Amino acid sequence: VGRNELCNVIIDDVRDQHTRRPHVVVGGAGVGKTALLVQLTKMLADRGAVPVPVRLRDAQRDLDFRELARRRFLGEADHRLLSDTEGEKVWRHLHKNQQVVVLADGLEEALVEGEPGKDRDNLIRLAIQQANADRLPLIIASRPHNPLRETEATIVELEPLSEEAAMEYVRPTGFSNDERRL
Repeated sequence: VGRNELCNVIIDDVRDQHTRRPHVVVGGAGVGKTALLVQLTKMLADRGAVPVPVRLRDAQRDLDFRELARRRFLGEADHRLLSDTEGEKVWRHLHKNQQVVVLADGLEEALVEGEPGKDRDNLIRLAIQQANADRLPLIIASRPHNPLRETEATIVELEPLSEEAAMEYVRPTGFSNDERRL
């Protein structure tokens, strides 16, 4: 809602092979980070990309954005393909042709269980650095926290929607304005 311009800018940035960097969308609870990722998924697919959404709460031992996306892609494609080998072949082809875009939600939930502990911040920075070195099209949603400082990524601070944008969304079109409904 009300974020199409931001989506277009992010998409243009992650699809440009020469200037690509990971993007981290940062905002507090309820500002629309996940909704933005959903909108980006739709817009990327409409432009011929293959968006691969991953939940970072599933990354508790290590953090490798490319591997998380590969596993998610193969898991989703599994029942549609003839074999695992075919799935790997399709993944490599899409990745090589720069069609895959990884959309990672919930960075603040990654590596919170188990051993990483005090090294967590460094592991997150290293994972983003590796994605940058690999030129991986990556968009991450996160609540603000320390590991985001000095990362090799473009930080996009997401503010809550303005009251006008929110009202425009909920206001019915072609009908009289019923203030109780709003």
